[in-house]
Amino acid sequence: MIIVSVKDTRSATASVKRKKVNDFEGYHDIWIRESNLIEGVDDEQADKDSHEAFKKFYERKLTRESILHLHYDVMLHQNRRIAGSYRRMNVAVGNHTAPHWKIVPNLLKDWLANWGDIKDQQEIIIGHILFEKIHPFEDGNGRVGRMIINYQTLKAGQNIVCFYSASKRKDYYPLFDEFDRIFGHDWTRKLRRRNGTG
Repeated sequence: MIIVSVKDTRSATASVKRKKVNDFEGYHDIWIRESNLIEGVDDEQADKDSHEAFKKFYERKLTRESILHLHYDVMLHQNRRIAGSYRRMNVAVGNHTAPHWKIVPNLLKDWLANWGDIKDQQEIIIGHILFEKIHPFEDGNGRVGRMIINYQTLKAGQNIVCFYSASKRKDYYPLFDEFDRIFGHDWTRKLRRRNGTG
């Protein structure tokens, strides 16, 4: 177990379980299954689809196109209508109203420019929170976002990160609350400025 905290060093910690980098093949069924369970997806086919999707995604560069392909592969058997497409509706998740759907492609472009090549574990977590705040898809954002976490950590030579569904209220959701406490609701400043206080 390690501690991951929001970069601004103003505390907020969450426990994150980790596995060895070279244990990807044997560990996929745990971290991908747990990621799906966080979203209430308890389906063996969805786990298999997600595993295959991640394997293909990991061989690509991190781009808008590769993220859309990843989403397509994850969602194809669950909701073909939205698979591989940006959302075309406005949404709210909890107390967060996601940006207007028309600006999602530009926000994702900004995210990739500022957060796509990060290697620091804490910045990867902040980048994940920002990705989730953009909420580029109608469904599947959390699963795709957590795959991006592991794409970035593995590419950086770090260990797989697994958030466990049973402890999501203790270990995962508090990361978002702490981010909001530190950066407030003007998160787009942080999106466009990785370095400094944003």
